[in-house]
Amino acid sequence: MMQMRQDMMAKMKSTDARLDDLVAQMEAAAGDAKLDAVAELLTALVEQRKTERGHMMQMQERMMPHMMGHTMQGMDQEKRASMQSRMSKCPMMSGMRPQEQEPDETPKAEER
Repeated sequence: MMQMRQDMMAKMKSTDARLDDLVAQMEAAAGDAKLDAVAELLTALVEQRKTERGHMMQMQERMMPHMMGHTMQGMDQEKRASMQSRMSKCPMMSGMRPQEQEPDETPKAEER
């Protein structure tokens, strides 16, 4: 998880540097060249937003089941079974399955 975060931060830093360069080019340009620079910057911003949204959705898909596992950790068997039954009937929760852990298990540091 830590490596993923470091990779993400490095990618963001690289993307920010590219945007800074495009902004500098735009500010230095004049006439038609300025319009081209604005278009290039706008295209880069849209690409960045789409990429980041995709990453956000991936993280959410990974984190939701993990967090549900933590939620169920403190429940006794009866409450856990009841919650799982209700979740299985919910269209929004279909496909999301909590991690199975015993109530007294503590997640490892890399799982937090």
